[in-house]
Amino acid sequence: LKTAAQRLSGATEYIQTTTGLSPFALYTTIAVIFILGAFPAVAAREKNGKMPRYGWSSRPALSPFGSTVGQGVPNITDEDFSYITSEDLESSVYDNPGRASYGGAQSQYYDLYSQSAPAPAYDRLSPEDDVMLIKHQGITYPEHFPAYSIGDGKLFVSDVRERVRMILDLTDRQAKRVKLYYKGRRLRDPDAPIRSYGVKNNSEVLMVLEDSGQGSSEDDMVVVPRHRRESRESREALESRFERTGRDIRGYGAPPDSPRTSRTGRWGEPGPRDATTSFGGPIEKMSQISVVFNTELLPLCNDYIASPPSDPKKRDQEHRKISETIMQKVLLKLDEIETTGEEGARARRKELVKHVQEALKSLDEAKGNDANIANPPTPDTSTSTIDTRVAKNDRNYRRRRDARSFLMGKKGPNGLGAIVANRVVVDGKGHLLGRLASIVAKQLLNGQQVVVVRCEALNISGEFFRSKLKYHAYLRKMTRYNPTRGGPFHFRAPSRIFYKAVRGMIPHKTARGAAALERLKVFEGVPPPYDKKKKMVVPQALRVLRLQPGRKYCTVGRLSHEVGWKYQDVVARLEERRKAKGAAYYERKKLAARQLTEAKKTAKVDSKTTEALAAFGY
Repeated sequence: LKTAAQRLSGATEYIQTTTGLSPFALYTTIAVIFILGAFPAVAAREKNGKMPRYGWSSRPALSPFGSTVGQGVPNITDEDFSYITSEDLESSVYDNPGRASYGGAQSQYYDLYSQSAPAPAYDRLSPEDDVMLIKHQGITYPEHFPAYSIGDGKLFVSDVRERVRMILDLTDRQAKRVKLYYKGRRLRDPDAPIRSYGVKNNSEVLMVLEDSGQGSSEDDMVVVPRHRRESRESREALESRFERTGRDIRGYGAPPDSPRTSRTGRWGEPGPRDATTSFGGPIEKMSQISVVFNTELLPLCNDYIASPPSDPKKRDQEHRKISETIMQKVLLKLDEIETTGEEGARARRKELVKHVQEALKSLDEAKGNDANIANPPTPDTSTSTIDTRVAKNDRNYRRRRDARSFLMGKKGPNGLGAIVANRVVVDGKGHLLGRLASIVAKQLLNGQQVVVVRCEALNISGEFFRSKLKYHAYLRKMTRYNPTRGGPFHFRAPSRIFYKAVRGMIPHKTARGAAALERLKVFEGVPPPYDKKKKMVVPQALRVLRLQPGRKYCTVGRLSHEVGWKYQDVVARLEERRKAKGAAYYERKKLAARQLTEAKKTAKVDSKTTEALAAFGY
């Protein structure tokens, strides 16, 4: 202590001699400085309750995500940290939206976010991509595009064509022959947005690789790709034929020295074939069907014609079996073949159909000819036995006969339950609703596919006011177990009213009735493609034939309009447009027929050319 006092007095003397200040003034100044420096520290300690630790300032740091002023040291936990993932790296493109420019030209790629898309947020996942289903030769390619690009009109037809070229690995020459269709409409303009053609997210677009032999045709006809599944009978008959001739079945339809190359697309599926090959074309399909008919069915027809069974029941049974087999294996398959993709296919099908109908005509004659039973002729497996018994108007005769069978609700001579074609189109105008529904219900149960158009023109017997009262009473019916619901709810559209009438005549709760209802289609007006189909009427249900003259009646379209149907004007406007187009087409058809008649009169055709044309059905 004595030593410390000596050192302090020595320091004081030194400071006094150096600065010239007295000891009192010196110590007073030091005390004031210390007190003034201690006041802010004491005030800050009283405010925060404790001294700051680990070098944190008493002033809280400002965060860009929120203000923490007045909260002191932030409370940091493990939840405040996260790893940077690949999704976070991909989301960095949010900072630079917009199209990229390469070489001064604007690219056909798209913004990831657009005006219709919600603004990006840090806590929101990336939006789902737009998907387009591209179908080609029975294979569906789900292709992804940036989100909202289809709806915003930023996806163009050229982008889709480029994507098709990439997935199918097409050359420049093949890519020029690619045609895209959506709901039967061709996507022509490459610079047009895909949205302008009605394409949406998850829409199916058909891709067709045009045959090189067709050139740059502008027809909007879709070439249906070849089915991969062929009937086993046709395949076996074709193989047996080529085994006898020593040729390879894989080279059928091509020249002997024609090289055949096969390409494989992704996932091991067959890729696009070379455009120069015609494997699987319409003519080849018809050739296969012709082989089946000539090798399997035609000998049965000749045997039946040569010696029909003496027992009437057995004779009818054999006739029905042969006719039904020919209809199922030959005629219906020929009707399914599209003849627009290959030149000469239409004439070939016409020739085959005529040949098959000649056989059916001979079968009908043999069935009803009693002389054949008493004096059976010698069997002849050649086609001349059938050709000598055919009339020129055979096709029209069979059409009239089968049409009568359908209208009368009876089985046709071919034993098919009055099947006229794969689908029958009935024009509902002028028919009584109940009578037509009963006939259609019977045909549906027999396996016939029926389409009823112009349901708004169906008639109901009785005054309109009475029918309206009855329908309002029908709409007021409610369920007993739940009357507060106000149901059941009934349809107002004319087509659904007719559908409900047919359903009431069919056991629709059974498997047979449900399958029968699947064969029925009903429409207001005449929508495509039924506007180009031949339509039928049912005499047993026509109002002019079944309703007494002078009796009152009303139309289903007016009744539906009165009870809430809102599309009467729309259907009427569409019908006027369809009739105008039909009238213009009919005028062109009459002009062409008149020109053809005049050309035939003035043409100089020798007998040899006439015989050649007659051989092809002209």
